[in-house]
Amino acid sequence: MPPKSPPSSPDVLSALAKADRQRQSGHLSRAIETLRPLLESHPDDSNLWFAIGNLARDTGQTGDAAFAYKNVIRIRPGSVEAGSSLVHALITLNRPNLAANLARDIAKVGILLPEIAQSVADAFARLALYDEAYLHYRRMLCLHPQVARGSANLAETLARTGDADRSLIWAERACLSDPADDQAAVHHAMALMTAGQIALGLAEYEARLRPGAVHAPERRGLSATRWDGGRLFGPLMVLAEQGLGDEVRFASSLPELLKRGHEVIVECEPRLVSLFQRSFPDIRVRPHTGRRTGKNVVFDYRDLTEHPAAYIEAGSLPLMLDLLREGPVAEGGFLVPDARRLDACVQDLWRQTDGALVGLVWGSAVTRPERARFYPALEQLRPILTLPGVRFVNLQYVDATADIARFRETFGVNVIDTPDIDKRQDLDGAAALAAACDLVVGVSSSVTAMAAAIGTPTLEMFPERSWLPRFADAVGDQRDGYLGLCRRVEFGGETGKATSDGGPWQTVTEQTARMIPRLLNLT
Repeated sequence: MPPKSPPSSPDVLSALAKADRQRQSGHLSRAIETLRPLLESHPDDSNLWFAIGNLARDTGQTGDAAFAYKNVIRIRPGSVEAGSSLVHALITLNRPNLAANLARDIAKVGILLPEIAQSVADAFARLALYDEAYLHYRRMLCLHPQVARGSANLAETLARTGDADRSLIWAERACLSDPADDQAAVHHAMALMTAGQIALGLAEYEARLRPGAVHAPERRGLSATRWDGGRLFGPLMVLAEQGLGDEVRFASSLPELLKRGHEVIVECEPRLVSLFQRSFPDIRVRPHTGRRTGKNVVFDYRDLTEHPAAYIEAGSLPLMLDLLREGPVAEGGFLVPDARRLDACVQDLWRQTDGALVGLVWGSAVTRPERARFYPALEQLRPILTLPGVRFVNLQYVDATADIARFRETFGVNVIDTPDIDKRQDLDGAAALAAACDLVVGVSSSVTAMAAAIGTPTLEMFPERSWLPRFADAVGDQRDGYLGLCRRVEFGGETGKATSDGGPWQTVTEQTARMIPRLLNLT
């Protein structure tokens, strides 16, 4: 909702209307170009600044968006709309304290406006300030019980803290408030799976694909019909979706498709093509064409040389194949490393140590502030890195030189590095390195997903409860629902303090350290 301000001049109104049409057509950058020239002649038009801020935000120009929102507040100091938008821009710009304080100020005056009240609560959730998020969601929903998205986001917050029962209640309430809200339905799906109701959760998870859904990909030139699980008269194309780690997880269903006699074409991230083709020689593998446009990813199929009889999104395979009922989709590894490169990695690592080899990943290239809670401070890795009889191998695909030096200085630990392998672009090399390890330990990432898929026992650490399906094995370890060789160590119950102060991460790393000797047969 734009801030209230004096009416704009006719030329500004005309430009705003044109920019809005361009935005709706997906031409966001063109829309900004339509509006920017008007700032010189209309520097105090808050509607103009607000529109530019929203367009800059949606095109990833967060600094420009923040500048625009600040100008709206300069012109209209009481604009809580611009203020709440600025809060989220500050979070993205990694100014968490400033964002939190501004959110608290806005909450005092914006609680009567449902959009503002929800925006503030969402900001606290993004900052992992879950107690404040819960308080503001509940205040908002007392005053605005009809806001389905607020109930859905409260459900997600409760799920993160391990409160599955209350999370499910609020997720169901969100769906009842607005059955057409795709995001509410997705939150309901996650709440169901967090609570262990996997079959129902998978069915509800299909809401992610509704036309117009927040993150639904756009697929151009795909003329085939969507597979309904029935008989096929031609190849089935399995469509890529979401991130690299998700592609690896979802690939766990491909052996079942082959087992049932289907002819299959799979699209995947270009870096995965050789690994997938080696692992599934009876499947035709093609690189996908996905490119991000604004918030959504666009796939183009107009160059297809072989047209499938039907298609299915990779994330929908467990539902269509009726998997995830009794245990993980894949009990063991299903991706095949390059034998020559695996042998080279083994020989290289064995020359450097005769102890157990544990691959370690503790960070990611995704550095958005709201993702910070998923990565421990280096000091919190002490219980793991100081285990006797273990040598650690760097599996980070980002530059880890400084961190490795700190491990050596702080803990006296020499983490083995392999700088000759480009672990970001050369996924065959990264897969071989993970396969050469006796165990892989790390934060949830494409690295840990690939390690388990390649056949290496893996411990994946979460500072909160994850919605991904899980199954308890005979000794009580929580197995990933897609990757049976991946054990999940999740913090549950209370949220604890912020990760920089210890709290949940310390609990998780200590539990992980207790599990490592058992899995390596060192006890």
